[in-house]
Amino acid sequence: MWYQDERKRYRVCTTLCEIIEDRGFPLVTEHERLTHGEQLQLREMPLVGERESDGALMAVNYCPDAKMSVKHLRKLLDTANACARLTCIIAVVHDSVTHFAVKEQNGDDRIHIFRYKELMFNVTRHVLVPETSRI
Repeated sequence: MWYQDERKRYRVCTTLCEIIEDRGFPLVTEHERLTHGEQLQLREMPLVGERESDGALMAVNYCPDAKMSVKHLRKLLDTANACARLTCIIAVVHDSVTHFAVKEQNGDDRIHIFRYKELMFNVTRHVLVPETSRI
């Protein structure tokens, strides 16, 4: 799997940090800013960002399987429903999402799914992207 290669894992993590911060959610490094309930709900999320203006949270979750199943997607939706401040979860999958998981997510914009290959570099920070498009 991709997460066994340290170089790929570092590049994906760097891109995810940039995505979170570009969307206005500085990374939360000290977890005492989160309540105990939020810490329990977000314990499987390695990266958490918090927007300072309204306290909304954005988190990242890595899917352990090659394909994201309905079971994993429902778990993410339950986490999003349980944590009131959590507005968005970025789910990183290795290969793809099952058809049933796509149907389950239908219309719910709280979960953004990326394949790890899409996160190997940040497209918006490429030198050929004009400055006006980087906003």
